[in-house]
Amino acid sequence: MGGISIKGTRQGITIIINGGEPKGALKDLAKQLASSGHFLRGNEVVLEIGSDYFGVQELEALCGLLKRYDMNPVKVISESPDVRRAAQALGLEANKPTAKRPEYALVKRGPIRSGQSVNYDGTVLIIGDVNPGGEVIAGGDIIVWGHLKGMAYAGAPDDSSRRIYALSLEPTLLRIGNYLARPPEGETSPGKGPETAFVQENQIVVEPWEH
Repeated sequence: MGGISIKGTRQGITIIINGGEPKGALKDLAKQLASSGHFLRGNEVVLEIGSDYFGVQELEALCGLLKRYDMNPVKVISESPDVRRAAQALGLEANKPTAKRPEYALVKRGPIRSGQSVNYDGTVLIIGDVNPGGEVIAGGDIIVWGHLKGMAYAGAPDDSSRRIYALSLEPTLLRIGNYLARPPEGETSPGKGPETAFVQENQIVVEPWEH
């Protein structure tokens, strides 16, 4: 099934090319941009390509069309290894589609001790502490109803729109999507109260959690 879909995200714009020949897809996209492209100027663009027919020349033409509207293509998502290789040849990031996130959160009661790991494709809620040496890896958000003193990785592998919440945030390492943060050597911040970590302007920031 062919067709073009354009949707906004926290990071910018995603353009979905559902299938079909590149020539027809480019024509359809050009029509959409002619009518609404001025609203999309200045955004980074992720291209989700469901067609196997986009080689280097076709992707180059697609990127050229976007750049005429001051849009910056940065990533291609495709099941096709040939399409991903073509994207990499043009200097674009290329990934396989991520699996659909589970609808329900995983709830784990009790502490996560040193050497223990919780790994889930969706959001994880820990009712207890995450001790040093323990780790939580989630495709969605991470919520720790206790002290977070171990490692937390939200938005695995590359969803930087996710957040990490804790009643006390003293991690050895935080990761959200492709972004990493660790506290300075020897620094702790007890007593600050509930906090949330998220990505802003290409870095992880921490703010009070108003829950």
